[in-house]
Amino acid sequence: MANKYIRVEYDKFKELTSSTMASWLLLFEDKKSHYSVNLTKAEDATSYTMGLNFSYLGESWFSLEPELIININGVENIVLNGDHGRIAKVEKEQLCDAEVALGAGLTQIYGEHGGIEITRETLKKICDAKTLDIRVIGTKQHMDLNANRLIKYAQIFYNGAFDEDAYKEVLNERFDYILTTDEVEMQEKKASSDKESSGGGCIVTLLMISSALSSLAACLFFIIDSLKSLL
Repeated sequence: MANKYIRVEYDKFKELTSSTMASWLLLFEDKKSHYSVNLTKAEDATSYTMGLNFSYLGESWFSLEPELIININGVENIVLNGDHGRIAKVEKEQLCDAEVALGAGLTQIYGEHGGIEITRETLKKICDAKTLDIRVIGTKQHMDLNANRLIKYAQIFYNGAFDEDAYKEVLNERFDYILTTDEVEMQEKKASSDKESSGGGCIVTLLMISSALSSLAACLFFIIDSLKSLL
């Protein structure tokens, strides 16, 4: 069965193929903020690198560190950061001013996004986990999230990026929190139309998670560009 959840693009000038989950995975949301992740892989004829992207939107800075701790089955902790030459980066930007943000019920909207390189071994452990928790680390605070929905998300990515026979049963399931490429494209078109009708103003609100993240292409492509530089 074809994998409907991954976007595959080929750069003929760099002879590089990128495979990316079409939709971001929402792991946390309240009235003031949300946190999402995404998986991507870049490869040429001889090697590949893979990244876990992350995005935080909220009414104040969280001041993310380029580090995550993944707890598997309550017993094993995997620390993802820039050690051992891996990519780990965070970028910050104010997305909307107070006037626009009031439409989302906030005073400001800030964005922090980046990515951390992960290995196939780590991805496989996530795929095979029974339970999954993530600690999101900030400069002066942290946030512990139940990330069980990342297990199926990772399985779909592993199937499309590494082995089409692995976890293929997951492609027959239907998820309300993982969108197909067609569904994401429909949301992107709607977001573009809404932006044009509003005169080009900021469309990032916490009520437009998927389309907002899709419009923030930098969240994704900065890590792909970083991965390309390593190949």
